[in-house]
Amino acid sequence: MADPSKTEKATSRRRDEFRKKGSVAKSVEINTAVILLGTFLYFKFAGTFMFDRFKVDLIYYFQNMSKIPLGTDDLMGLFINVSFKIILLVLPMMALIVAIIVLSSLLQVGFMLTLEPITPKLSKLNVITGFKNLFSKRSLENLAKSLIKIMVVGYIVYSTIRKDIPIIIDFFNMDIYHSFLMLCKLAMDILYKIILAFIVLAVLDYVFQRYSLEDQMKMSKEEIKEEHKRTEGDPVIKGEIRRRQHEMARHRMMSEVPKADVVITNPFHVAVALRYDAKDMKAPQVVAKGVRRIADQIKTLAREHDIPIIENPPVARALYKSSKVGHAIPADMYSAVAEILTYIFKLSGKTFGIS
Repeated sequence: MADPSKTEKATSRRRDEFRKKGSVAKSVEINTAVILLGTFLYFKFAGTFMFDRFKVDLIYYFQNMSKIPLGTDDLMGLFINVSFKIILLVLPMMALIVAIIVLSSLLQVGFMLTLEPITPKLSKLNVITGFKNLFSKRSLENLAKSLIKIMVVGYIVYSTIRKDIPIIIDFFNMDIYHSFLMLCKLAMDILYKIILAFIVLAVLDYVFQRYSLEDQMKMSKEEIKEEHKRTEGDPVIKGEIRRRQHEMARHRMMSEVPKADVVITNPFHVAVALRYDAKDMKAPQVVAKGVRRIADQIKTLAREHDIPIIENPPVARALYKSSKVGHAIPADMYSAVAEILTYIFKLSGKTFGIS
């Protein structure tokens, strides 16, 4: 029975996992149907040529039977010669069947190379497991399909022969050549009907195989969550990584505060630390900024290193919103910051690299 908790469609990752294991929607009945169809078409268009070649060789051997040496070596040579001719006649049909099988598989599942289905596993040697597999759902499905095919083929053969009983009765009054042609015609008629029936069965089986595979691949909501964690990362772990990254960035930013020339504050909620060296910079740079707790830390470091703290709420808020740490201040803030730097120059005499 299917797990009732598995109600969600399979994700692309789960589909890939099934495909790597060789679990794909593939119907053997399609291969059977196309092989029968290919064989039918081959005999329909090349059967006369094969029959004529076989007839020529058969007549030759019957006419020259008395002339054929019967020594051991001679019989071996005769056997090899006949076998070679039969192989030449049958080889194109065998090549066609192989090509049909390959093409049918490619159309169903595409190109797929996996050794998973044939990999030796100790579990396959378990007698109890093997006995259970005899009565598994798949085994019962295969048994049901085999019985259906037997019944369909049996009905087709019976109905065809029953219809042609008058012709079959005359079979014993015909010569070998005409009786052989009649058998070929009857066989082709039966094969044609079997092919049509197998095509219908193959289509139904392929639809059923796809449905069964989709049912097997279904996932529970918990499995989808676990897969999402594996592929995208556990949200808790990702949150911890982000927290540590922010912590490291904050530490790097705080280490730059002692290099600042001025700290502009709100005065209680915002603090922005600036550094300016006219020789190396086109405009003052923001070395640190923050609100509340971080702003308090910036101001504490500024006091410890005797860095001027200027209270200017409008400039502090504007710099905090529009500037980035490690970048120059926006152009529209040049004038306001220049006034603050001029004020610091008057208080401390610091030239900021301006000669």
